[in-house]
Amino acid sequence: MESKKTIFKGYIFLTLWAILIAIGIVLKRVYGMPDLMVFFHLPAAVCLVLAWCFLSKNIRERYQSELLKR
Repeated sequence: MESKKTIFKGYIFLTLWAILIAIGIVLKRVYGMPDLMVFFHLPAAVCLVLAWCFLSKNIRERYQSELLKR
Protein backbone atom coordinates (compact mmCIF):
# COMPACT_ATOMS: atom_id res chain seq x y z
CA MET A 1 0.00 0.00 0.00
CA GLU A 2 2.79 2.41 0.91
CA SER A 3 4.52 1.65 -2.37
CA LYS A 4 1.51 2.80 -4.38
CA LYS A 5 1.34 6.03 -2.38
CA THR A 6 4.99 6.84 -3.02
CA ILE A 7 4.66 6.06 -6.73
CA PHE A 8 1.58 8.28 -6.90
CA LYS A 9 3.48 11.11 -5.18
CA GLY A 10 6.32 10.61 -7.62
CA TYR A 11 4.03 10.95 -10.61
CA ILE A 12 2.40 14.02 -9.08
CA PHE A 13 5.80 15.71 -8.77
CA LEU A 14 6.76 14.58 -12.28
CA THR A 15 3.56 16.12 -13.64
CA LEU A 16 4.22 19.35 -11.73
CA TRP A 17 7.72 19.38 -13.22
CA ALA A 18 6.36 19.12 -16.76
CA ILE A 19 3.75 21.83 -16.15
CA LEU A 20 6.26 24.25 -14.63
CA ILE A 21 8.74 23.71 -17.47
CA ALA A 22 6.00 24.26 -20.05
CA ILE A 23 4.89 27.48 -18.36
CA GLY A 24 8.48 28.73 -18.30
CA ILE A 25 8.94 27.98 -22.00
CA VAL A 26 5.68 29.70 -22.89
CA LEU A 27 6.67 32.78 -20.89
CA LYS A 28 10.00 32.93 -22.67
CA ARG A 29 8.90 32.17 -26.24
CA VAL A 30 5.38 33.56 -26.48
CA TYR A 31 5.41 36.50 -24.11
CA GLY A 32 9.11 37.39 -24.38
CA MET A 33 9.79 37.36 -20.64
CA PRO A 34 12.87 35.21 -20.14
CA ASP A 35 13.61 36.85 -16.78
CA LEU A 36 10.45 35.29 -15.28
CA MET A 37 11.38 31.84 -16.52
CA VAL A 38 13.59 31.28 -13.46
CA PHE A 39 10.53 31.45 -11.19
CA PHE A 40 9.23 28.31 -12.88
CA HIS A 41 12.37 26.37 -13.76
CA LEU A 42 13.93 26.43 -10.29
CA PRO A 43 10.85 24.95 -8.57
CA ALA A 44 10.62 22.51 -11.48
CA ALA A 45 14.12 21.28 -10.69
CA VAL A 46 13.06 20.62 -7.09
CA CYS A 47 9.97 18.76 -8.33
CA LEU A 48 12.14 16.61 -10.60
CA VAL A 49 14.46 15.65 -7.75
CA LEU A 50 11.52 14.81 -5.48
CA ALA A 51 9.81 12.82 -8.23
CA TRP A 52 12.80 10.57 -8.82
CA CYS A 53 13.35 10.26 -5.08
CA PHE A 54 9.83 8.86 -4.70
CA LEU A 55 9.88 6.80 -7.90
CA SER A 56 13.21 5.13 -7.17
CA LYS A 57 12.39 4.22 -3.56
CA ASN A 58 11.76 0.52 -4.29
CA ILE A 59 14.96 0.19 -6.31
CA ARG A 60 17.00 1.84 -3.56
CA GLU A 61 15.46 -0.43 -0.89
CA ARG A 62 16.20 -3.54 -2.97
CA TYR A 63 19.78 -2.39 -3.50
CA GLN A 64 20.22 -1.76 0.21
CA SER A 65 18.88 -5.20 1.12
CA GLU A 66 21.26 -6.81 -1.39
CA LEU A 67 24.16 -4.96 0.20
CA LEU A 68 23.13 -6.08 3.69
CA LYS A 69 23.01 -9.74 2.58
CA ARG A 70 26.75 -9.71 1.84
